[in-house]
Amino acid sequence: MEEVGQNCCEEYKSLEQKYIESRFSKCKKKHFRRGLLIFLSITIGIVICLFCYIRLVVAPIVWEYGKSGIEKMLVNSSNKAISSIGITQYDDLTTINYDSSNKITSIVTNSAKVNQLANALAMTTQGEIDKQASLGLKIPIGTCTGITFLVGRGGDITLTVQPHGNILCRFYSTFTSSGINQTLHQVWVSMESEATLVLPFGSKNINKQAEYLVAECVIVGEIPNVYLSGAKFYAN
Repeated sequence: MEEVGQNCCEEYKSLEQKYIESRFSKCKKKHFRRGLLIFLSITIGIVICLFCYIRLVVAPIVWEYGKSGIEKMLVNSSNKAISSIGITQYDDLTTINYDSSNKITSIVTNSAKVNQLANALAMTTQGEIDKQASLGLKIPIGTCTGITFLVGRGGDITLTVQPHGNILCRFYSTFTSSGINQTLHQVWVSMESEATLVLPFGSKNINKQAEYLVAECVIVGEIPNVYLSGAKFYAN
């Protein structure tokens, strides 16, 4: 009888131990699932906050910084192109025709010379843009954060710039009074260039136009009204 009682007692203890282990295992799994759920919730929350921060704070700063940087790049390229051609003589671009009484009958643009000059400007400008775009556009990491204290600090992020191979050069003339029976005739060139700013969250085309004085001359004599009435006329 004692042996039977001892066996029953051992069996009870074994069942009790299994029950305790089962309860502990279920409790452990429950805590693990709860911990995993909390971890996933925090992770998702951080990702959402980070996405909103990049979208609402970082992206506008990078867009604006990239836009101003590309505009500066395009203008600098145009400036270098203008400087490279040197001084253009007024008589090379324009011919003034007179009648027998020495009155101005017409002002004719030398189309061949204008086209030659436009091609030279376009090619030089495009070459400069390609050279600068190959280096990319650098922006400090601290500037991207939008925190004033960190502006200009940290390493640089290189933004991708894709130049467009289409430089538009358009020449036009203006006439302004310069005294009694004198008119200042100025020949201008309007240069329009474009490049694309490429970012992980999109791309944007940046267009910039700049105007330069190419040649000028003070014309003595009466200018035909056909030129004066419009204030400016386009040569190309």
